[in-house]
Amino acid sequence: ASTRLTPDDPETLHLALSSHGSREQLLQAIERAAAAHRRSPLPPPPEARLREKTEMWRHGLIDNYSYLSYLNDAAGRSLSDLTQYPVFPWVLKDYTSKTLDLEDAAAYRDLSKPVGALDADRLEGFRERCASLEPESRFLYGTHYSAPAFVAFFLLRVAPELTLHLHGGRFDEPDRQFASIQDAWASALKNNTDVKELIPQFYHPPSAGFLINGRGLELGETQSGTAVSDVALPPWADSPADFVTQCRAALESEHCSSQLHLWIDLIFGHLQRGDKAERADNLFCPQCYSADYEGMPPEERRAMEAAVAEFGQVPLQLFVEPHPPRLAGASRGALTSATELLARLERENDAPPPLPTHGISGGISGGGGGGGLAGPGSAVPGSASSRSAAAMAALLGQPSPLGT
Repeated sequence: ASTRLTPDDPETLHLALSSHGSREQLLQAIERAAAAHRRSPLPPPPEARLREKTEMWRHGLIDNYSYLSYLNDAAGRSLSDLTQYPVFPWVLKDYTSKTLDLEDAAAYRDLSKPVGALDADRLEGFRERCASLEPESRFLYGTHYSAPAFVAFFLLRVAPELTLHLHGGRFDEPDRQFASIQDAWASALKNNTDVKELIPQFYHPPSAGFLINGRGLELGETQSGTAVSDVALPPWADSPADFVTQCRAALESEHCSSQLHLWIDLIFGHLQRGDKAERADNLFCPQCYSADYEGMPPEERRAMEAAVAEFGQVPLQLFVEPHPPRLAGASRGALTSATELLARLERENDAPPPLPTHGISGGISGGGGGGGLAGPGSAVPGSASSRSAAAMAALLGQPSPLGT
């Protein structure tokens, strides 16, 4: 799959290796080659700027779309990896009104809850099943919010080869295809096997073509006799471009900005896994969490890799403390200058660290309201981490994928 959302974006290279050791050896070789080629050190990996980017977002220096793109990049998500494709939230829940009022809170989805917990009745069924399982294998959702099949589902019209590959050379049944925005939302809200979030294209107006059957694909007819072609839009959208533009406006709205940190806690933060995830109704099947592949027998490893490819995977954890909220008014413009903010952060970095109140295994505490920052690591053992991606991008003279 292409790593570009639009033709003008740079193409990047994604590498997947068999082990963590192999990855580190390749990275060292890239760093040596880059040092000889550039005669200067490589730029730091994306996750090294986590606190800086968080504070820039909080103060309105970068928008919500750019910040989510950055977090996906830092967490090892890539447009070239369907098992770890960038994940974006459902922001709106009104897909039936004739006009969309972005000032009306009732038009928005509750970002403090995972998709699977938005419907109380469905959630109660998930909880009952979870309680019946053995403690070490408990989960709420037997599916994930991001998986190869879901990416192929949304990109059917612009990348039909993905669906054809996953479905043995044919398209899925018309009633199961991505045919309607309203139906896709209703499924994610009510269907027991569907808790998927969205992909970046929903908020990137130049990519609105993913909603159009520009190739004239013969996608069949539903049981009601409706031919599947372009995606059916909500009544408030005049065109695919208008739909994506209004979705982007919703993402950048003050209402979304005031809640987005809560969704980040679920996907990239302290509610992502473990007991906190269970208490937040955010617990997925064990296959969705990273495993230690080192020393695993080949057959067992292949089975685990197949499970990850089918179920999708939770991103690399970036924050181990609650993510700080965006400052009021930051959605309308910058509240400070980048120069002033970076100077303040530099002064805080130079100040003596406070005495720790408790230990955090595997992470460091981020100061200045930046949230607890988890240590860097690989979301999938053996995959090229964002550090490797940054090194390769620097060697090729390109920006890191999905922002820097």
